[in-house]
Amino acid sequence: MQHPLFMVTESDLKNLRTRLVQDEALKARYEAFAAQKGTCLTEEFLSEEYANSVYSQHGNYYEIGAQLHRLANVLGVTYAVEGDEKAAERLRDAMLHVASFEVWTGPQNKDRDVPWLSDLSTTRIAMALAYGYDMIYDMLTPNERDVISDAVLNKGVMPLLKDWVLPETRIHALDSMGHNWWAVCIGLAGAALLPVSDRLEPDRFEHLIAQIEQALVEFLEYPGCTLFNKVPNYDEYSLFYESVGYFCYGTGELLRYLWHAERYLGKRENLRRALPPALGQAILSFAYPYEQNGQNKIGFLNYGDSAFTANIMPMVRWLRLLGYDTPALASYAAQTPVEENILTLIAPTDAVDLSGLNTLPTTVVYPKTGYAITRDSWNNDATLLAVKSGYTWNHAHADAGSFILYDRGAPLLIDSGSCSYGDKLYRSYYCKDISHNVLLINSEGQRYEEQIRGSKFPGCISEHYEKDGLFYVQADATGPMAHLCSRMYRNFIWLDHSILVIVDDVLCHEPNTVQFLLHYDGDQHACDDGSVLITGARSHVKLYTEMQVECREGYLSSRYGYGTVPGGCATPCEYLCLSTPRTDRVHSLMNVIALNDVADGLIVEQLEGKECIGVRLTLGNKQRELWYNLRADGRRMHINSNNTLGAWDTDAYLLMSERSGDEERIFVVSGSYVRCDNEVRFAAFQKTTGYV
Repeated sequence: MQHPLFMVTESDLKNLRTRLVQDEALKARYEAFAAQKGTCLTEEFLSEEYANSVYSQHGNYYEIGAQLHRLANVLGVTYAVEGDEKAAERLRDAMLHVASFEVWTGPQNKDRDVPWLSDLSTTRIAMALAYGYDMIYDMLTPNERDVISDAVLNKGVMPLLKDWVLPETRIHALDSMGHNWWAVCIGLAGAALLPVSDRLEPDRFEHLIAQIEQALVEFLEYPGCTLFNKVPNYDEYSLFYESVGYFCYGTGELLRYLWHAERYLGKRENLRRALPPALGQAILSFAYPYEQNGQNKIGFLNYGDSAFTANIMPMVRWLRLLGYDTPALASYAAQTPVEENILTLIAPTDAVDLSGLNTLPTTVVYPKTGYAITRDSWNNDATLLAVKSGYTWNHAHADAGSFILYDRGAPLLIDSGSCSYGDKLYRSYYCKDISHNVLLINSEGQRYEEQIRGSKFPGCISEHYEKDGLFYVQADATGPMAHLCSRMYRNFIWLDHSILVIVDDVLCHEPNTVQFLLHYDGDQHACDDGSVLITGARSHVKLYTEMQVECREGYLSSRYGYGTVPGGCATPCEYLCLSTPRTDRVHSLMNVIALNDVADGLIVEQLEGKECIGVRLTLGNKQRELWYNLRADGRRMHINSNNTLGAWDTDAYLLMSERSGDEERIFVVSGSYVRCDNEVRFAAFQKTTGYV
C-alpha cells in the first residue's frame, strides 16, 4: 500500500514544499506551526497508569489521545515536509508507547453490564496512531509497522466494531446509542482501518467496510423509535436534533470517514445518497457573527450542551472537501481560526467573500425539531431572537418553550449554558428547566427522567408566520409538561426586531401558580414606571409585566463566556422569576419586552375586556393594540369563539391592530373573520393567520 495517503499524497507534499519557497505568508504560518516541535520532542509521554487513574468510562484516555494527536500532527508533518528524522523517531516512540497499553478505554467500561470494549477516547487514539503510521511509514522497521498496525486494529478498530457493528458481538443499537457516539465510533473506526487495511485479507476488509457503511447509512436515515422515545436523527431540513456542538461532532466525523474512504476506495454512493441534503445550511442557521476587539468572530446559539464559542470547522472542512461547498461555508471557514495541520497547509489561499453568510435566510423554522430563529441581518452584531420547543434527551436539555435574545454582538436574554458533565450542577441545574427561559407550574418543570428516557411527547413549533417586519411563533410545550397541564402554548410576537410580546396560554390539571423564568447576562433593577430594566454588556431591554417579580439564584456557565472565574465552570448569578398572583387552573399571561432605544420611548398600557386581555403599545405616532381572546383558548365546544376585542368583532385567538397616521393594518392569529363598523377586514372559512 502506498503511504502517505491518509491526509496527503507525496504529490501534495512536493507541491507544498514548492509553495513554502514562493509564498512568504504560507512560510510564516508553517514556521509558527513547526515551532511546536521543540515541546513535542521533549514532553513526557502520559503513562498507562495515568490513563486508568480516573474510574470512569473515559478514564484519562482522552488526554492520551490528545497528546498523541498533537505529536502525530506536529512531528508527522515536519517529518513529511522537512524529512526531520528526530521528529519521526520521537513520534514512533510515542506510538509504540501507546501501542503497548492493554486497552484504549476507561476502566469503568469493563465493569458494565454488558462490558464495553471501547468508547469515544478509543477513536481518538486509533485515529492518531493511524495518522502517524501513515505519515512516517517509510522510516518504520517492518517489526515497528507490525506492532503499530496490530495495535490500531486490535486495540482500536476491532473493539469499536465489536461493540458497535459486528452482529456476532454488537451490544449497541441506534435506539440506545444512535446519537453522536454512533457516527463517531463507527465512522472513525472505519477511517482508522484504512491505513492498515493491508493487514487484513481483501475479502475480510471489504466485508468490514460494507458493514461500517451500512451502519452509517442507517444512522443518517434513522426514523426514530416510539418505544424508546427516540426522534429521527435528522429532520426534513437536515437538522440534527442534539445541539450545534454535537451536530458538528457526530456528523463531522461521519463526513471525515467518507472523505478518507473515497480517497482509498472511490466514490461511496451509498453514503452520499443517505446524506441529508442541506447539512451546511442547517448548522450555520445557528451562527451569530459579531465583532470583538476589532476582529470578526462567529458564535452560535448555545442550546443544550453546546457552546456560544462552538467551532464547527471539523464539519465545515469535510463538507467543503467532499464537494458540498457553498459561499456561506467558505465565508465561515475564512473567518474561523483552526488548528493548523497538513490539510490547512496544503489548502489553496484564494480570497473568499466574507459576506457569504448573507446568502442564508434571515429566518428559519424547524417545526418538528423545535427551533425558530430570526435576525434582522447576517451582519456582525445583529439582533437575533430564537425560540426552542423540542425534544429532551441526553445533550438536549429540558427547555421546551424557551427563548433567547442576542443583540449588538452579545447574548442578552440567555440560555444559561452547561458545565463539566462531572459537575453536580450539570444534572441538578443546567439540564433542568430552571436554567432556561421557560414556564413552570407551581415551580415545577419537566420530569427529570425525560433527560434519561427521552420526551414521550416532545414540544414543537406549532405555528409560525412572517411578513413586513412581523414575526410570529407559537411554541407548543404541552407534551413535555403533560404531567402538570393539558395546555401550554407560548405565543411570541416579534415586532420590528425590537418589541417582543409573549402571550402564554396555560391550562393546569389542578389549581396552581405559574412562573415565567427570565435569565439574562447583566444587571437588572426596577424602574419608576413599573418596568424592569435589564442591562447587558452592549444592550438593554425593558420588561413590562403584571406578574409578581422576584430574583432567584442561578448560575452562568464559564464555558460560554458568562461570568468566568479562574478554575471554575460556573458563576452564581441572579435570574428573574415572574409569578402569577393567583392560584388557578387557567392562566392567560401577556408580557412585553422592548429593546434599546425602543424600550426608552415605548408606552405600554394594559387593556381588559369581556373574556379578553390586551396591551396598547405606543411609540411615537405608531400605536398597536394586541388582544388575546380568552374564548378562543379551547374552552367552548361547538360554539365559535366570537368576541369583541376593542373595536373589533372577531373569532380570532390573537388580534393586533396597528395604526400609523392614516394607515391601519391588522394581524390575525387563528381567526376566520374580523369586522369593524360593519366592514369586513379579514375572512376565511377556516381559522387562519395573516397580516393585512
